[in-house]
Amino acid sequence: MKVPIEVLGHKGNIVAIWPKLADGVWWKEDVFEIRLDFGGEEFGSTIGFGVYISKATVLSYSASGLKKKIIELAELEATNIMSRYAQGKRIRKAEENRKEEMEAIVAVLEAGLGNE
Repeated sequence: MKVPIEVLGHKGNIVAIWPKLADGVWWKEDVFEIRLDFGGEEFGSTIGFGVYISKATVLSYSASGLKKKIIELAELEATNIMSRYAQGKRIRKAEENRKEEMEAIVAVLEAGLGNE
């Protein structure tokens, strides 16, 4: 399956649709996982992800309406992915800065201790 889709300016494809049956643990109702792939165009650090749509929602839309709903859900998920990625990047940068500061202090300590 390869259905063209555009999400937040990124061109990709719907590559698979899988049913997920309600099991009372992971899925409270029957849903479909719609797998999206963007062929190398990254959303944060990922090039593909899935969105989930309930069976009831799928049955309530026409084909064109369903594609719009998938795009809407994909845009929301892509925005969340990019936000988490940006937050993680900021955290890693802050950690790198703290490590550099600590290493600079170690250098001063080592130099000071070696002069006694």
